[in-house]
Amino acid sequence: CRCATCTCIPRDCEWGYGPYAGVMSLYLQEIALNRLWTAEEWNNQTFAVLDLGTTDTEVNICQAALLHAMHNDQPFSKFAFLSGRYDDWDMSTLNLTNIRDFAMFTALNSARIGRNRDVALESLNKTLSGRTFAQYCESNT
Repeated sequence: CRCATCTCIPRDCEWGYGPYAGVMSLYLQEIALNRLWTAEEWNNQTFAVLDLGTTDTEVNICQAALLHAMHNDQPFSKFAFLSGRYDDWDMSTLNLTNIRDFAMFTALNSARIGRNRDVALESLNKTLSGRTFAQYCESNT
């Protein structure tokens, strides 16, 4: 559904007509899981790890394999981000170990917007206590 000379998405690639580009990552994660997880791992999962929303401060980042900024008004919202509502967001109160704040920080940091990035990172470093995210997650899943 990609075409170097096209000026718009071909009709057979639009929503409802074929492999819609807007949700291609959803299709690909299903294919990847079939390769990565055993049937036992799939059958024994006790909570969702894929396609998790980005508004929950109670879900630890270690519990998520793939985040999805959905259509919502609460932080983190991809629409608020794109419209500039987070351009001056104070990151000093972010807890980078929950999925909402991790998504917020990742987006703001990638766009070089928001304030107090260093404060958020200092807080994360205190939480990690010299460990990597992988090491932190070994004791938090």
